[in-house]
Amino acid sequence: MKRHFEDESLMCDTSGYQRHREKMARTNLKCTHCSFETLDQAILNNHVNEIHTAEQIQCQICNEVFSSMNELEKHDLDKHTKRRYKCEICDFDSTVKWYTEKHMESHEGYEFQCKLCDFQCKYSKKLRIHTRNRFYL
Repeated sequence: MKRHFEDESLMCDTSGYQRHREKMARTNLKCTHCSFETLDQAILNNHVNEIHTAEQIQCQICNEVFSSMNELEKHDLDKHTKRRYKCEICDFDSTVKWYTEKHMESHEGYEFQCKLCDFQCKYSKKLRIHTRNRFYL
């Protein structure tokens, strides 16, 4: 059977595989900011842009600063979205309905009930803190 690659320069000295020499000859590209290493320049560029970019993104509403667009979007949803889902038992609220539903499950089985409002809790100490902070008693 005739070999497809007769050029001996493409044969790896270590394994004998064709074109393997090219891959084995590549050296790791190292991040200049941390210990991250990769063989791919595009991956290194992406790493530096996402992790080490000094660019800060500022919220246009409250001027808080974030290091990524994802952080800004999460902040915007949490702090500036008008639709809020409120807990029926305490002061907790969220822009995400599921978070509020999961939070409300945490109230199940509470033993201590505030006599001045609908607040409930599992521990008497928490009820004392609530009463002192809410009603100054």
